[in-house]
Amino acid sequence: MVRFDRGRYCGFQIQGHLSVGSTARSKDEKTHTHHSLWCSDRANRAATAAEAQEKLAGLHEGICRDSRRYRWSDQFGRRVARRLKLLLDTHIWIWSVSEPERVSRRVARAIEDARNELWVSPVSTWEIVLLSDKGRLKLRNGVEVWIQESAAQFPLREAPLTNEIALATRSIHLPHHDPGDRLLAATALTYGLTLVTADRHLANCRQIAVLWNR
Repeated sequence: MVRFDRGRYCGFQIQGHLSVGSTARSKDEKTHTHHSLWCSDRANRAATAAEAQEKLAGLHEGICRDSRRYRWSDQFGRRVARRLKLLLDTHIWIWSVSEPERVSRRVARAIEDARNELWVSPVSTWEIVLLSDKGRLKLRNGVEVWIQESAAQFPLREAPLTNEIALATRSIHLPHHDPGDRLLAATALTYGLTLVTADRHLANCRQIAVLWNR
């Protein structure tokens, strides 16, 4: 029997015996349970953090591969489109001027966006000359006039072909040895441009940023 002699419960009696050992064991069990829950919670948080990190890494890779990307940059947290420097692959240049229906809406928006810079390489001019001379490309008024008309339609910038670009072709990994593709990819790499292409091999080139027309 336990009798309370002081405090608000003075005079009350409880029949029976209090087991000190049982109380201690109960406290130990609670402590052990709390520790187990804490460890489990910590492990779950670590797993969640690892999963989030993995997703973030995948998202980052996806952003790097797709140049239709955005950055949250203004002071109000609004989504602001990133200005792109686009290097047009030869066929994209031709399609944009002569066959715009073959250009995807995403690529068309990027090309028409006045904030973006449009670049072409002398390599593309050379390829257009070859296609025209072989009769595979029909240009109504010839290559020279076509290039002038395209320059009037789009504010094109020329990406000069340099020794640095020629050396950079060694860093480009493609499943073939087409010199035109290698030089265009090396140009994008050297000048920090985003290559706009419908070529699957170039689109999968990990050394450069690509905007895939698909």
